[in-house]
Amino acid sequence: MRWLKWTALALVLVVAGAIVALYATNLNSLRGPIARLTADKTGRELHIEGDLRPVWTWLHPRIRAERISFSNPEWAKERYLFTADAAEVTISFLPLLIGRVVLPEVHLERPRVALQVNREGLKTWVLKPEEPQQESRVFIRRLTLDHGTLLYDDALRDIDIEAALATDQTGIEFSTKGRYNGLELTASGHGGPVLALRDDDGTPYPLKGQAKIGNTAAEVEGSITELVGLSGMDMQIHLSGKSMDELYKIIGVAFPT
Repeated sequence: MRWLKWTALALVLVVAGAIVALYATNLNSLRGPIARLTADKTGRELHIEGDLRPVWTWLHPRIRAERISFSNPEWAKERYLFTADAAEVTISFLPLLIGRVVLPEVHLERPRVALQVNREGLKTWVLKPEEPQQESRVFIRRLTLDHGTLLYDDALRDIDIEAALATDQTGIEFSTKGRYNGLELTASGHGGPVLALRDDDGTPYPLKGQAKIGNTAAEVEGSITELVGLSGMDMQIHLSGKSMDELYKIIGVAFPT
C-alpha cells in the first residue's frame, strides 16, 4: 500500500501549496472576474466594493469580503437580495475535488436579506425559474451573524414581515413585526449563538420565543437540529386565543369553533 501513502502525501502537499498561494495572493484583482462569472451564471449582479482578502487560520482557508451586494430580479420591490458590511467564510479544500463547495463556517456582519414572492409565484431567491430544481452543491454548516435584517414579502399568502436580529454574549435575539395571512403579527425571542444549518454531529440549536398572530398567542421553547431539512425538533408549544377555528389562517388546518 506504499502507493496509497505517496498519493496521500502528494495530495497533502498540493493542498498545502494551494493554501500558501492563497495567502500570498492579492485577491482584490479577482473581484471583477467573480462579478462577471456570477452575472454570466445567474443573470444577477454581485459586487464586492471593499477588500477581498485571506484571513489566517490553522484549520481551513478563510476569506473575508467587505461591502457585498447581490441583486434581486428587476420585478422585485427591493433592489438587492442580499447585502452585508462584510462576510467571512472558511472553505474545505477536499470536497472541491468532487465539485462540492463546503463552507464549515460563515460569519456575516450587518447582513440584510430581502425575500419576495410575487403574484405569479416567482421567487427572488430562485435564480433561474425555468430550470428544474437541482440539489445544491453549496453546503453551509454553521452560520453566525452580527446584527441583521430579514424581509419576507409573499403576495400570494398576504405575508409581509420584517425581522431584526442582534447578537449578545449568549446568542441571537430577534424581533419580528408585520402581517401574516392578513393578520397582524409580532414576535420576539432568543436563540443560540451559532446556527447549525447542516450539522453532522447533531448539535441542537436552542430556541425560545413568543408570537402573536391576530388573536392567537404562542410561546415556544426547545431546540432544532440542522435547520436545513429540520432533521430533529424538540419543542414545547403553548397556544392561547379566542377560538380554535382562527388557527386555520395560521396553519391551514380547520378546527372546530
